[in-house]
Amino acid sequence: MDLRAKLVSVALGGWFLLAASPAAAISYGYDFTAADHNTSDISLVGSAAWVTDGALTPPNRLRLTGNSGGQVGNAWINTGSVNASQAWTADFTWQITFGNGGGADGLGFHLQEDGLSANTFFNGAGLANPRLSVGIDTFDNAEGSNFHVEVHLDGTQIYANNLSVIPGMGDSFDDIYQVFMAYDGANNFALNVVNTNGGANTGIANMVADLSSLDGATVGFSANTGGAAENHDIRTFNGSFAAVPEPGTGLLLSIGLAGLAVRRKRQA
Repeated sequence: MDLRAKLVSVALGGWFLLAASPAAAISYGYDFTAADHNTSDISLVGSAAWVTDGALTPPNRLRLTGNSGGQVGNAWINTGSVNASQAWTADFTWQITFGNGGGADGLGFHLQEDGLSANTFFNGAGLANPRLSVGIDTFDNAEGSNFHVEVHLDGTQIYANNLSVIPGMGDSFDDIYQVFMAYDGANNFALNVVNTNGGANTGIANMVADLSSLDGATVGFSANTGGAAENHDIRTFNGSFAAVPEPGTGLLLSIGLAGLAVRRKRQA
């Protein structure tokens, strides 16, 4: 069984993420190194760009920032919002290359309700609540690590793990890493960070995260550089989310039932 299957099928702290995808599910399956390079489904903000980098294999990728200082780049899926308050799963692969001045600052995955124009940092700083951010921090700002994963919920850090001390995980450069995420719709969130070159990983981390307000979320990524810099590339993204209910559906149903009741009353 592969790691993605393990994440959604293993018991995580006494709860399971085995429930079938909700009705009207939205599924993503992007490979930005191949067929989905330059897809119109992605809105780019700031420094983000589609690039063909001949120094890398494969050369095509979604680049959030290049390896020069002072950049902020965001990329948001523009095909519609998702209901992240219900059960969902997602994973993405990233690669960081050509560090400049030691490399910085990091990249992140976000569920947010600021929309397609948001231009945030890797940790979601500046986004309005509600929001969930899974960040890969590649600069030591007194955290004691220049390669760690952190999770932020509504601006509060709820999880952090020093990746650099995990045997076989490597450093932040060159290797391809994958983040697996899952939410059960009942305030339980899990993730695992994997180095695809050998399979070293953090193990499944479980945490309490109330996403009940994220019922109309925009999905996407961001990265930023500072005085030091690096290429922040997203290679693939997969996910399955519940669709946002059509506005007024419940109201229309209520009106319809009320009308039916009046009609029956008149007939009587």
